[in-house]
Amino acid sequence: MLNHKGKHFSVRGPLNVARSPQGHAVLFQAGSSGTGREVAARFAEGVFTPQHTLEGAQEFYRDLKGRMARYGRPREALKIMARLNAIVDRTKEEAQETHRFLQSKIHQRFAGARGQRTLIGSPVEIVDEMENWFCGYGVDGFLIHPSHLPGGLNDFVELVVPELQNRRLFRSDYEGTTLRENLGLQRPANRYAAASH
Repeated sequence: MLNHKGKHFSVRGPLNVARSPQGHAVLFQAGSSGTGREVAARFAEGVFTPQHTLEGAQEFYRDLKGRMARYGRPREALKIMARLNAIVDRTKEEAQETHRFLQSKIHQRFAGARGQRTLIGSPVEIVDEMENWFCGYGVDGFLIHPSHLPGGLNDFVELVVPELQNRRLFRSDYEGTTLRENLGLQRPANRYAAASH
């Protein structure tokens, strides 16, 4: 039963909308402040963070995952994703040339990576860094920010993803039908159904 009575409107009876297959939308939080970390530890299921060093990412990861116990949440209920701007080509030299070209097209007053970490190199070099951060407990994944569209995204998909798959760091097929399932997050219990029992 919704049965809401408020200042601006009242609703009687059950809500006639089916529950989402995900339970509710996946809750993401962005930011790394102390307050942001506490909010994420209590409520978020995903966090976007602008980390630039592995040591900084590891500290953020340990701190944030450690705070979750205060709210009775398991560490796997939150995915930490660092922003990443990958400029990739078949060789490091070609990737550096792409980067120089892109930089030549940006007015001095604007930043190329918009605050996230930039990696420039071959697919193997990019994946080496990504694997190091993932296996070193700095991140649970990455939020990819292509340097340009559609080319930067195409380069990442065509060059980096196969290397990730070769190392069994990225799936070949999706396991589930929702974002929540594919992030490995549990579907939240229906609090209204639980309350009625």
